[in-house]
Amino acid sequence: MDVIFNCPKCDQELAVDSSGAGSEIECPSCNSTIIIPGPDNIPPRPGIQNEPGVVRLEGHPVNPIDCVEVGHDRFDEIVSNFLSKVGETNVISISSITYTNLDIGSQKLMTEFGVLIVYRG
Repeated sequence: MDVIFNCPKCDQELAVDSSGAGSEIECPSCNSTIIIPGPDNIPPRPGIQNEPGVVRLEGHPVNPIDCVEVGHDRFDEIVSNFLSKVGETNVISISSITYTNLDIGSQKLMTEFGVLIVYRG
């Protein structure tokens, strides 16, 4: 399970596997040294109540750039991994998304694809 927290210096949101709790890393945004908090040391988010003894899974948007590696589209892999982490019984709905944007480099309209997953967490 991922530990999701913000850098105390630049407020960059970070997600790290919970096995790294207590170890030091460099923030990829501001390069300051951070100690990865344990799942119990993350402050609760306003408006979200956790039941005692229940670990709340939290999904976060994936940066589209993370889905593409030099010539390899990883979208299906990332979505499949997320769905297996959430669990089929917790999925409420899955909706496909398409949108068009102007690519600055090529000056062409590009159609992009995504998915919206609503789940119990």
